[in-house]
Amino acid sequence: MFSLLKSRIEDIIPEFHASCTELFDTAEREWESKGKASFGDANNQAPFNFLAKALYGVNPVETKLGSGDPSLITKWVIFQLAPILTLGRPKFIEEIFLRTFRIPSILIKSGYKRLYYFFHESSGSILDEAEKMGISREEACHNLLFATCFNAFGGMTIFFLSALKWVGQSGVQLHVQLAMRSDQRSDPTVEK
Repeated sequence: MFSLLKSRIEDIIPEFHASCTELFDTAEREWESKGKASFGDANNQAPFNFLAKALYGVNPVETKLGSGDPSLITKWVIFQLAPILTLGRPKFIEEIFLRTFRIPSILIKSGYKRLYYFFHESSGSILDEAEKMGISREEACHNLLFATCFNAFGGMTIFFLSALKWVGQSGVQLHVQLAMRSDQRSDPTVEK
């Protein structure tokens, strides 16, 4: 992962900016057309698009994976977390249904294969480097998938919304400052 991050360092900030811009433009268009906007679907798509473009240089929508990727990831993550999830039901019911029997992997196998294929196709040079380090391509690909989908994607979908909530609740003064700073960055006549 550190080799991957190092090799793609120049792409991370520009891709984050592009993904956030796309996220907010989508929400704004929805707001203008419907009078309300849902952040859920767009917030799931934007982090995966960002991670795929920034780390692997690939737009997932332009691959066989397509735009259904966040739902595949969400299902897979739920299966990973099922043994420790709580649903707010009585403890004995959760113990019986969530922890006594293993959830059959067949329910997510095809989705995981699609994700695996996407990462395998998109990670050629980093998989070559893993082989040089003595890690099989298959194991490295599974590790990249886990680190990207579980750690990075999971963290972004949860913590990005939390950060937006705090910025949203911080008041007009911060909103104006952020808007002014954004305008200054996009204006080539303003010194940086």
